[in-house]
Amino acid sequence: MKSFVWKISGIVFISIIFIFLMSFYYKTLRVQSVPANGSKQIEKSQYDGVDLISDIEDKKEFHSAIHYPRFQSSKLNASIQSYVKEEKRRFHEQIQSQKWRLFKDPSNFSLTFRLYPVTDSVYSFVFTSESHSDGEKESKDFKIFIVDLAAERFINSQDILEIDEKTKEKLHVQLTDQFLQSKKYKKSFSKKKLNKWLNHPYNDFSNIYLTNKFIVFKFHSNEVTEGAESPEISIPLTKGKELLTEEWRKRLWMEENKPKKAEPLPKKPPIQKDEPIKSKKIVALTFDDGPHPKYTTEILDLLKSYHAKATFFVIGQRVNFYPNIVKRIGSEGHEICNHSFSHKDFTTLKKEKILEEINMTDQEIFKASGLKANCVRPPYGAVNQKVRSAIEKPIILWTVDTLDWKTDDPKKVLKIVQAKTKNGSIILMHDIHSSTVEAMKLILPYLKQQGYEFVTVSEISKK
Repeated sequence: MKSFVWKISGIVFISIIFIFLMSFYYKTLRVQSVPANGSKQIEKSQYDGVDLISDIEDKKEFHSAIHYPRFQSSKLNASIQSYVKEEKRRFHEQIQSQKWRLFKDPSNFSLTFRLYPVTDSVYSFVFTSESHSDGEKESKDFKIFIVDLAAERFINSQDILEIDEKTKEKLHVQLTDQFLQSKKYKKSFSKKKLNKWLNHPYNDFSNIYLTNKFIVFKFHSNEVTEGAESPEISIPLTKGKELLTEEWRKRLWMEENKPKKAEPLPKKPPIQKDEPIKSKKIVALTFDDGPHPKYTTEILDLLKSYHAKATFFVIGQRVNFYPNIVKRIGSEGHEICNHSFSHKDFTTLKKEKILEEINMTDQEIFKASGLKANCVRPPYGAVNQKVRSAIEKPIILWTVDTLDWKTDDPKKVLKIVQAKTKNGSIILMHDIHSSTVEAMKLILPYLKQQGYEFVTVSEISKK
């Protein structure tokens, strides 16, 4: 009898294992058979062959915002990712070395970049790395990459400049002339320091980058000036032509002589009418850190299907890459607000730097959509008296934090919404996570069933 029971038990056990393995196999097969990007086309960046990756962390010990480009070439990506990884490692080493301190505020790290088109396939990427810890002086550095996407290679300064004694003499004259004409750097400029920099034996001129109009020289603080922070001097290509190698004289002037495409006339921005708030329950869905080429468009599709309005707090650098998505946000009646240009903690910035982050983002929003940002949400919700006095627009935070960035489980996000949402709530989410899209598929029907009307944050403030 016992042997019979053992045989039956063994058969049952083997059957369970078999079913488990087969289900795993079919699940894997099903996942592999679905296209990676889904059935819909992902919105392309306005820069052909370049997409933007944003890695934002909001933790008790630190705030971190990292932005870097992604190319179609794995070879190019490897070098950029290696640089990003190294900068991130240095910041975390800094945190570890200062653990003995009792910090009042979290440490902050920002890695962002500016992109400058040079020719059809060549771009300059100027990275700025900044870190700040309570009680410690701010650390700031930069690195330049010039990328030829067509050739899948990085271009160095020796490719661009004729670096010889004759060129150095010409360069000395031109840089001195530009510094002395500059209102910003004229007083702090040092001819002695410039001469030392030019003739330093280890100078590889890696501080230069190109735009389609200028050769730009970016210096470290105090390198050629007394006290100026990271000065930049631009020499017009027409004046600096003789400094360039023959290859780059040909490349740049061939591009310059190409017939330019006629740009379409700008459309008139849609007129936004203020509608009276009905006497019913209202809630504002808000999304930070976008736009994202895939997830923002999926969220817009969901909002459209529920006739729901929302507010998108966008990052200026991402708007610059995906203007068509921002244009769509505005054209479908959603509100577009300012979430800074590069997601830096405003409480660590000087007033003029806060205004720079706000103004640059306002310009990108208007350029993309024809609309003005009505309000501001400071990154990480970090606000103090300095920030309040610097920002003239309404500062909007939130009342319900879904913590969607912290979990991959949409049901957990729904539970927070169910537990904390009430009439007039402002719900915080982020349109850069796939899990947020899945959570929205649960949140929208739930809130609609509860009798909520979806409005923008500006409408909430009229309540």
